Amino acid sequence: MSKIAIIINNDSVSANTLFELKKVTGESVDAIRKNISDHKPIVEGLLFYNDHDEVSEKLFKVVRDLAKNDITYSIFELEEDEEYNTIDSKNQEISADTLYNIIEEHNREIRRQEDL
Repeated sequence: MSKIAIIINNDSVSANTLFELKKVTGESVDAIRKNISDHKPIVEGLLFYNDHDEVSEKLFKVVRDLAKNDITYSIFELEEDEEYNTIDSKNQEISADTLYNIIEEHNREIRRQEDL
């Protein structure tokens, strides 16, 4: 299993972006704002469980919203039990394309197994 954490690299974001993130993540605007200022993940999601589709869609929506609003962000792939503040961020950062590929590869494998 992989845990994905998304960090916003800007010091602040617009109110509109905060409200868009609130809709997607379900977190309060204050919690999102605090995580941004503390350089903590605004969203984390565990992939490859029963709720994989919902988690992957949430991660994709956050990435799309950030890109649409020209917000710089970083995505990290962690072990299931790892916390963001304990990782070697240089070695665990992935691109949005890599995240997409991880999820798409999993989805292809699920479809392949269903076709057996």
